Amino acid sequence: MLPLQLSVYLLLKDKELAGFLEDLKLPEGVVCSWYHPKVLNLPTDEYVVLITDQKEHVLTACAKKPKQRTIVYVGDAEDVISAVERVDSIWPSNESARIRKARFKKLIGVLRRQYDAWFYENALMTAIDSIPELVWYKDVKGEHLRVNEAFCKTVHKTKEQVQGRGHYYIWDITPEEYNAGEFVCMESEEEVMEAGETRIFEEPVLTQDGMRHFTTYKSPLFDEFGRIIGTVGVAHDVTDKYEE
Repeated sequence: MLPLQLSVYLLLKDKELAGFLEDLKLPEGVVCSWYHPKVLNLPTDEYVVLITDQKEHVLTACAKKPKQRTIVYVGDAEDVISAVERVDSIWPSNESARIRKARFKKLIGVLRRQYDAWFYENALMTAIDSIPELVWYKDVKGEHLRVNEAFCKTVHKTKEQVQGRGHYYIWDITPEEYNAGEFVCMESEEEVMEAGETRIFEEPVLTQDGMRHFTTYKSPLFDEFGRIIGTVGVAHDVTDKYEE
């Protein structure tokens, strides 16, 4: 697990609360650097947590808030009502140490999960973008959720153009052309979802560069409750074998 580095800015009139927070034991894998600035000047290239009991600091920090910034206001929500949708958490001014500790632990847990989600998605996309095989994820309707760079290069479209679109648009083929040919791309995905297991197919695909042949590995995607929510595919171009 990569450590989560947090820069925590404490702009608190309540110095007892500031000391209490700094003395809390952090969970494994989380490192906090603590700051007590006299002037609010938050960096934009770090994971920042601002904890303050001064509404003017909340309004300033919310004005141009990057997604890596977390804002906690200690006080009455009515004080920051104009920015309340951008404040991540509001803590009452007076509560027990036990509740304060639980609030901070919960906040760190949320940030840890957000960081892990970003890291694993970034690592996955970096990995699949570095391989020559085509990789894609589809929902049960056949709309593309994610594709890699090799896929985009093959279809001559960007990731943004592909996302949310189906087979006909992406491969520049009409339903009539698809039905008239020996294409099985969409049917094979239905077979995989019905079987609930990985299947391997030999699939001809008509591209802008002519007919290509792929060995494709397709697997069902399951949600946390075991329901099939789509498919993932990996295709290896074997056109040269067919041209020999």
